Amino acid sequence: MWATVCWTLLTLAVRGSAEPAPPQNLTMVTLNTNYQLHWDWNGPATDHVTFAVQYLSSYKREQHKDDWSSPSSCDNTTRRFCDLTHQNLVYFGCYNVRVRAIIKGDPSNWTSTEFCPDKDARLGPPSRVELSPVGADLEVVITDPLTSSNTTMREMCSSLRYLLLYWEHGAEPQRSQRSRHNRVVLRDLQPQTCYCVAVQSVVESYGNKSSAFTAAQCAWTAGAPPWWQILLYFLGFLLASFLLVLPVLLLVFRCYRTVKSTCWPSVALPETLRQLLSDSSAADRPRLLTAAGGSCDRQWVCSELIIQDLPEAAADVETAPPLEAERDDRCHQGSGDSGVYSLDGSASSQQLSDHCGSSWREQVSPTSRALVQQGAVGAPV
Repeated sequence: MWATVCWTLLTLAVRGSAEPAPPQNLTMVTLNTNYQLHWDWNGPATDHVTFAVQYLSSYKREQHKDDWSSPSSCDNTTRRFCDLTHQNLVYFGCYNVRVRAIIKGDPSNWTSTEFCPDKDARLGPPSRVELSPVGADLEVVITDPLTSSNTTMREMCSSLRYLLLYWEHGAEPQRSQRSRHNRVVLRDLQPQTCYCVAVQSVVESYGNKSSAFTAAQCAWTAGAPPWWQILLYFLGFLLASFLLVLPVLLLVFRCYRTVKSTCWPSVALPETLRQLLSDSSAADRPRLLTAAGGSCDRQWVCSELIIQDLPEAAADVETAPPLEAERDDRCHQGSGDSGVYSLDGSASSQQLSDHCGSSWREQVSPTSRALVQQGAVGAPV
C-alpha cells in the first residue's frame, strides 16, 4: 500500500515538473473589423512547442455552454499570433479568447482575455480624401473607413462623424469643422491660396472612439487673386520683359549707328567749298588734274589769288579757294622755284596765261579769271 502511494506521488511530481509554461501578454491588434491575437511565451527554446487558440461568446458562457470554437488556422500553430478576422465575430458582441502551449503532447494551462470589438477595436481613418477648389472655397470628399469585407464602417457605426482640420500652408493657426456627411465645403478661405486638410474619424457612441488623422493634403483655392499678388505678378512681368527686350534694343541701336556712320558720315564739307559747288556749274567745278597720254608738259596751278586794287570786285565776289595739284611722277620737267609776281593790265593777263597754260584755264572759274585779269597774283608750282 505504501508503495502504491509513493508511486502515485512520484508520477504527479514528474508530470507537474514537465508541464509547459502558459503564454503571456495576450493582446488584440485591431483596425475596424480586422482582429489579430498576439501573445508572448517565455518557455525554453524548443522546436516542438505549438499553440492552440479558442474563443467563446460571452453570451454562451453566461448560459453555461462550454462550446469553444477553434480557428483551423490557429490550431497547433507554431506562430505567436492568430488572425480572427474571418471568424464572423459580431461587432457588438464580447468574446473570451484563450491560448495554451503544447510541448510533446503536454498542454499548458490556458491564458485568456476578453475582447469586445465595438469597444476594443480601433477605428480607422477615412480610406480616401479628395480636395477640389470651388471658387474661393474648398470642397472635401471623404470616403468612409472600410471593413475587412470592403464595406463601409458606417454600417457598423451609425454615429460615424468626421473632424476636419485645415490651415493655410505654412501658417498657423489651424481651424476645425465637424460633419457627418461625406462631402464638406470649407468656406471663408482666401482666394489663390494653398490650404492643407487632414481628416479624422470619430464615433461618439460605443466608447467614444476616434481614429488617427489622415496625411495632410493640400490644394489651391480659385477666385480672383488679391491686389498685392496682381502687383507682384505685374512687376515680375515688367522685369522679365526689360531683361529680354533691352539686349534687342541695344543691338538695333548699334546697327543703326553703324549704318548711319557708314552711309551718312557726320563730317561736313567746308562752307566755302560747299558754296562753290552749289554756285558753279558742272564745267567750272574744280577737279584733280590728270596726265593726258604718256607725256607730261609743264603745268602751272595758281596757288593763291590776292585781290589788289579791286575794292568793288572784292565786295561782290568771295575769294576763291586755293587750287592745288600734284605733279605727275612721270614729269621730267617742273618748276623748282616759287614766288609772287605782280601783274598789271593786259600784260598781267598775258603773262599769267603763259605761266599757267591751259590747265589753269580749266580749273579756275570765270569769276576767278576776271579777278585775275584785273589784278591777281599767281604763284607757279
